Amino acid sequence: AKVAAGKSITLKALVEPTNAANKAVVWSIEKVKYIGADGNPVEINKDQPAELKKYATVSSGKVTAKKVAQITDVTVRATAKDGSGIYGEMTVTIVPAVTAVHVLYNGEEFTGKTIGVEQGTEKVVKLSANTDPIDASKEVTWASSNTKIAYVDGEGNVTIPANAKIGKVKITAKALDGTGKSASVTINVAKL
Repeated sequence: AKVAAGKSITLKALVEPTNAANKAVVWSIEKVKYIGADGNPVEINKDQPAELKKYATVSSGKVTAKKVAQITDVTVRATAKDGSGIYGEMTVTIVPAVTAVHVLYNGEEFTGKTIGVEQGTEKVVKLSANTDPIDASKEVTWASSNTKIAYVDGEGNVTIPANAKIGKVKITAKALDGTGKSASVTINVAKL
């Protein structure tokens, strides 16, 4: 499972057999692993609970990710409360929150700029997006402010139909990690 820094995800423990008398579990963070600034792996174990809480907490299966600067793996454990010692574990990967989105056109930064397009024949403008920091999720959703002028697919391909209205349309890429960060370009459809 993946979660953005500062967000949460809820895990569910499946207790077997289904007719077990006590289905209660105790949730815990067992360890945290990431690659340190020097390139070496860093591992923090449950014998350092105060350190573990700097990265994530868990309560009733809800894992809350703290802010991280790099991709961090957190091992979450659900232990049967019946005294049997049986447990299950899952790794939750925390990715840094998106701090900025950039819209690219022909591989160049184009956020906030305008692309001029001549009206009359169908055209496709290929945009792409990138996010900061480098380890943040790269997933974005695309939207057009006026589909009568241009519409955009999930890959950033903007189609301006031959019969498009003259005018300006804002094409926006928004990060899907829950931060709400976005960037846009304007496409100006004009008669030449």
